[in-house]
Amino acid sequence: MLETTAPLTAVKEALAEASEDDLRRITPRVERGPWSLHEDALAFLASLVHRVRPRHVVESGSGVSTRVLAWACAEAVPGARITLVDNDPASTAATAEALAHQDVKYQVALQTAPLALRDCGGEVAVAEFERAHANGAAFAVIAWPAFWWLEHYGALARHLETRYARCFSDPALVVYDLWR
Repeated sequence: MLETTAPLTAVKEALAEASEDDLRRITPRVERGPWSLHEDALAFLASLVHRVRPRHVVESGSGVSTRVLAWACAEAVPGARITLVDNDPASTAATAEALAHQDVKYQVALQTAPLALRDCGGEVAVAEFERAHANGAAFAVIAWPAFWWLEHYGALARHLETRYARCFSDPALVVYDLWR
């Protein structure tokens, strides 16, 4: 658990163990779309959840990664919450529908926090990340389909970079440690 493991160590251990997380256990089977993370990144997210056991996860965007996070959270931390920060209510609704058909034991409480297009600076996004942090979120994970947020919502990018430690970054994911 993260209480006894440094965040960077948890990320490194999750990367090493990611291949052990068998995403085929998720039913109905997860089908990737054009905006989905690759299987190795999805396995890393599941492994990180199993290692850290967060009570609250903040996710940028929604879709296949939400299903994987929901499955991993429900398996590792029953009752965990996921906050979706998404600019597309239709995508969030489709994800909720997919989650409704997932095995009952994998259900978690979802909260949607849509970004408003008028929020050009990112102040609403910052407020949503801070609200989730106040409710126990340990990491902010931004996947490549949402990287544009860090450019478009300047206040969000500045806030994350100056207030929190970037503990992992590669072409598919950026992970911020919200406990620092």
